[in-house]
Amino acid sequence: MTETGELVLDVTDHNPAFPGFDQKNRAGRGRGMRRLARLDARLTWFPRTDGTGKTVRAVLPRGEEGG
Repeated sequence: MTETGELVLDVTDHNPAFPGFDQKNRAGRGRGMRRLARLDARLTWFPRTDGTGKTVRAVLPRGEEGG
């Protein structure tokens, strides 16, 4: 969780590349990316610092209180 109440989800794998990320992100390709798009998540990705893969990060906005 961030200080503002957003939820941060990281998924890491061993492939350092993510060809077409921007197009896939905009198009909501893949079941998980479509679901995250419906939740207004911000999606980014970055190489792992140890050089063995990448991390895809989804930041979900704070939900409604008391719902």
